Amino acid sequence: MADRRQVVFTGHSSGGAIAILATAWFLEVYNRQSSNCMAPLCLTFGSPLVGDYIINIAIRREKWSRYFVNFVMRYDIVPRISLCPLSSIKQQLQRVLDYFNQNAPQPPNDAPAFYETVVKNASSVANYAACKIMGSTNPLLETVSSFIEPSPYRPFGTYVFCTGTGKLVVISNPDAVLQVLFYSSQLSTEEEKVTVAQTSLRDHLNYENYLQEHLKRPAVTSLFHHHQEALAVSWNVASVEREKVDMALNGLGLVSSFTPC
Repeated sequence: MADRRQVVFTGHSSGGAIAILATAWFLEVYNRQSSNCMAPLCLTFGSPLVGDYIINIAIRREKWSRYFVNFVMRYDIVPRISLCPLSSIKQQLQRVLDYFNQNAPQPPNDAPAFYETVVKNASSVANYAACKIMGSTNPLLETVSSFIEPSPYRPFGTYVFCTGTGKLVVISNPDAVLQVLFYSSQLSTEEEKVTVAQTSLRDHLNYENYLQEHLKRPAVTSLFHHHQEALAVSWNVASVEREKVDMALNGLGLVSSFTPC
């Protein structure tokens, strides 16, 4: 730090969560106190969500969001796990962790049930957040949230979604990121459940191979959209750029705009 070299914090899976916390600590202890200290960079791969909406607001208030870059494979289940109550997946989660730690050849048999539970909870959080921001009310969501408190975890920083087709989609609006985390994990048919559930676990272990292959000639689409009230991840742009945006979103299984409520 004395010679103004940039400190880079990085980690995969739970290591990514530790990297995020370490970066926040570094920004508070060193970067805030010394004008000579070069800003750090945090790179995570398949990290679970770390902070709630209050931390999200604090990070943006300090203008620290740009120091956090999170890579997420399209179906990787780990970045979505924090959106699900631990009590609903506790037993299944242990088997999933054993699969990750032991690098077993096949995912556990209850992977589809695990995936479905996480995605259903992600749906509740995403829809609840969207309705709150858009100022609309959904009586059913209000009733459910009065009995079951939605997960407080929220994304922050820049997210780089790996579509699985070689394209990278970059989004920095945390509200849009939350919606993409849910909508990109949707199934087209019930028959896809087993295949996608297994992919969601294998993707978590495949960042190194995928990025080594596709970062050589990356096809990157940036969907930077900072308006707090806007959830759509595309906007009025020239037809050529709009086509590029649509292709990128299609790679995530999305259309160019969506209205959850």
